[in-house]
Amino acid sequence: LLKAADDAKLAALEAKREAIEAKKEAIEAKKEAIDVIKDALDSKNAVIASKEKEILQAKGLMNCRSIFEHFAKQCFDELKPILGTNEKFVVSNFLSKISAVGFNVPIQATKTQALLKNASLCNCSLNGLFNTLCNDIHGSPWNGAYIAFYKGEMDPSQACMMEFIANSMGFDLNAVVK
Repeated sequence: LLKAADDAKLAALEAKREAIEAKKEAIEAKKEAIDVIKDALDSKNAVIASKEKEILQAKGLMNCRSIFEHFAKQCFDELKPILGTNEKFVVSNFLSKISAVGFNVPIQATKTQALLKNASLCNCSLNGLFNTLCNDIHGSPWNGAYIAFYKGEMDPSQACMMEFIANSMGFDLNAVVK
């Protein structure tokens, strides 16, 4: 009778041990599932953070680039009646034309003269600056009356030109060095 009671207790203890083991395994499986979910969330959060940064940088790029293009368009519009041309404005073509050796800027074209003078003072290739603005992402969106850009993405001559152009248009550049 005692042996039967002991056997019953042992069987009950063994059943409890097996139940505990099963629960431990279930907990471990849930921990692994949680880890997989955490990894997936971390990965998605990293992608989201990267995309948010790209969006902010793209907005900054478009701002610096649009300022440069707008100023170049003002120079083009200034030269168009003087030179009697009916060309359509294409930034890269225009910059190549006015940067060409032997191109004489009429005295009435004050914006264009200032652009070329400052390009020379800054030792800056206008086409090089435009390429940097088109191909390198540097900046953040407009914020108030200044334009933020990552000065570390431009060489000093290009940063010099952007400062001139922004100031000519009434903006201050808030240079952020990477």
